[in-house]
Amino acid sequence: MKKLSIIAFVILCSLNSKAQITVSSSNLVGINNPNPLDALDVIGNPVFGTATERLSLGSGSLGFNKRVAGGTIYNTGAFAYQFQHIGSSTAAGDYLALQVYQPGGSLVTQSALSINGLGQVGIGTTNPSTALQVNGTVTATNLTGNIQPNNIIGIANGGTGQNNGSITGSGALAFTAGGTNQNITITPSGGGYTLFNSNVLLGNGYISTYGSQIMMLGTANSQPIIRIMTNGFVGVGYMVSNPSYQLDLGTASNSQIRAYVISPSDSTLKTNIQNLASSMSKLLSLQGKSYKLKSNAKTSNLSTTTQNTTSLSDTSKINPINNFNDTINTNRIHYGFLAQDVQRIYPDLVYIDKQGVMGIDYTGFIAIIAQSIREQNMTITTLQTTNTNLQTSNTSLQTQVTSLQSTVTNLQATITALQAAVTALQKKVNAL
Repeated sequence: MKKLSIIAFVILCSLNSKAQITVSSSNLVGINNPNPLDALDVIGNPVFGTATERLSLGSGSLGFNKRVAGGTIYNTGAFAYQFQHIGSSTAAGDYLALQVYQPGGSLVTQSALSINGLGQVGIGTTNPSTALQVNGTVTATNLTGNIQPNNIIGIANGGTGQNNGSITGSGALAFTAGGTNQNITITPSGGGYTLFNSNVLLGNGYISTYGSQIMMLGTANSQPIIRIMTNGFVGVGYMVSNPSYQLDLGTASNSQIRAYVISPSDSTLKTNIQNLASSMSKLLSLQGKSYKLKSNAKTSNLSTTTQNTTSLSDTSKINPINNFNDTINTNRIHYGFLAQDVQRIYPDLVYIDKQGVMGIDYTGFIAIIAQSIREQNMTITTLQTTNTNLQTSNTSLQTQVTSLQSTVTNLQATITALQAAVTALQKKVNAL
């Protein structure tokens, strides 16, 4: 050993006599570094650990079970991980990423986790643009926290943007507004949804809850257009406040449907099937009517239905609709039957609600009209057969008459000849 201004212990390489390990006078150890500045100052790629689990250091890299220089996987029975620092003069471009490798050495992902110079964290991306940006599916059992004004939760898909993903799962996703009358706005591409108290704003319309109802409104203060009850009944139109059918359009004059309607009519769904009889006579006993609707037409909020009810005495339960002004339907002439008339002949085609308003199942008339046409056709066929027989009989009679007329003509000729002979004979007798 030799004393110098900096006392060092030098181990010479046997081949090239180059210093490999240096110990300074301050007991600082250098490996491939003649001027160590720390307790252990290494220039190169050191490796630590056992044969099955080793830690490898390199320039800007830290490998677990992976050799930074060359990429060798020490234990091929396990995955490997490496922290990689990518330097940049910009804070957003400079980041530290966690990479994952398969036991065979192939890369699984180079962006399992990253953090850039702005402190922004990315999962599945090395280019986060928010405090936390996830490219992939997020599963959480209890995700809580506050969203401050102007902060954004970005969900990226494919690493191309922060608004191109989705939130899925079997649990609930809950957002809580920061105070009274605060909105929660969800804005997907091409539209937006705003949650305000018990309302959801969809474009210019609203979905609102009221008691046991879910209502759809044209505007915030307008009458509900559609009501959905807890029993699944749906009312359409602002006059149907308590629907009593799966789809209830009410009994107001402006209740209209434009649709293709198909009614289940399979024979396997029916019992006590009987052929219709005497349909024509019953149908002819009905008198068709023309009428106009009253502008204050009394209708009801249907809640239950009673079939074949004949009593209408409790008319006090029929409540008029206020401010009803359907000029299109009240000014035009309508055609149909009176339910009271139909009830006397076809009671099963008349329905009466608990408030006494009667309705007609006009669809039921299809089979009746068809059977009436069938009966009429049978009558016409019988008349045609009778007419044909009469025509045949008439032709035979005409033939007989013609024959008789010929016989009469011959007899007349014979009589005329006899009369001439008698006249000649008479002359002869007179001459004697």
